[in-house]
Amino acid sequence: MPPDAVSTQCKARAGSTARRRNLAATLMALALAGAMLAGCGNESATIRYRATAKMVIDGDVREGSAVHRVKFTDAPHSLTGFGMAVDDDGEGIVIDTGLEDHAVYVLLHDRSGSKVMHFAMMQCFGIDSGLPDYDWIGALRDIPFGKTCSIDAETIHKYSRPLVVAFHRESVPASIFEVTPKSLKGAFNVDGHFREMVFERVPGNTPLTKAIDQRLPWLNEIPFEGSNMRVLAPFDATKLLAKDATLPQQVSDYFFRD
Repeated sequence: MPPDAVSTQCKARAGSTARRRNLAATLMALALAGAMLAGCGNESATIRYRATAKMVIDGDVREGSAVHRVKFTDAPHSLTGFGMAVDDDGEGIVIDTGLEDHAVYVLLHDRSGSKVMHFAMMQCFGIDSGLPDYDWIGALRDIPFGKTCSIDAETIHKYSRPLVVAFHRESVPASIFEVTPKSLKGAFNVDGHFREMVFERVPGNTPLTKAIDQRLPWLNEIPFEGSNMRVLAPFDATKLLAKDATLPQQVSDYFFRD
């Protein structure tokens, strides 16, 4: 092989080796930077709270409660502009009405499908999500164990609006209906109204409530059948607009529990 060819080949190998070394150094630097960022992480707070819902039915106060675990993580660059990521683990509230085989359920979501239970809790404890540069994490951590607060029905329905439902027959998912004084009277011939919700910060080892699957075992058996959610009345989403869906076609098993 001519000397010039050998020289060219050596230079090419040297350049290739240098590029590999530079790439390896770059990858190591990126990995180190990623590890440092992961170590710092965004601030977060995890708390448990008990949510209690109260109704008045034929003059008697009826109530039910559920313990939730919620994690709030600071997300200042969130695309939603909310500034915080929320993971609320729990289930809706079952209120014993005193009527045989009939309960009222305060669900995790509003009618649009947005989770709202933790918003009601934050509002109740005076944690203002609308203030700029607000220390949400610190405010949540500072809620003392055992502290309680209450929020009346009018305020709940104005801001958070969790969906409150019952069933004409609890064994028939599609018999679900939204609870109002008028619908309660028509369905069960009782006078009733939603009164308030009470929230309490509880210790971190308080067990999460697991009651709804025992009462509504068919939640785990709902088929998808054409829709992308396990709604109580499955339908073909390609043939029905969301705005035209009935309540059983809007409510999925995840409205009741995670």
